[in-house]
Amino acid sequence: MESVAKIRRWVLADGVSIREVSRRTGFSRNTVRKYLRDENVEPRYRLSSPRKGRRLLDNTSSFS
Repeated sequence: MESVAKIRRWVLADGVSIREVSRRTGFSRNTVRKYLRDENVEPRYRLSSPRKGRRLLDNTSSFS
């Protein structure tokens, strides 16, 4: 992933602090540390599951 490579280059080669990398990227400092610690880490995104329950706009015809 290009963002992981960029983070590693900033910190290891350019000497940018973890806090500054966090500001530049918008990632938390813990995430930046994780990317520095593990070489094969790629960002994972969780798929949100649809919420169970009643929708608010199901019975709109009764309001007219």
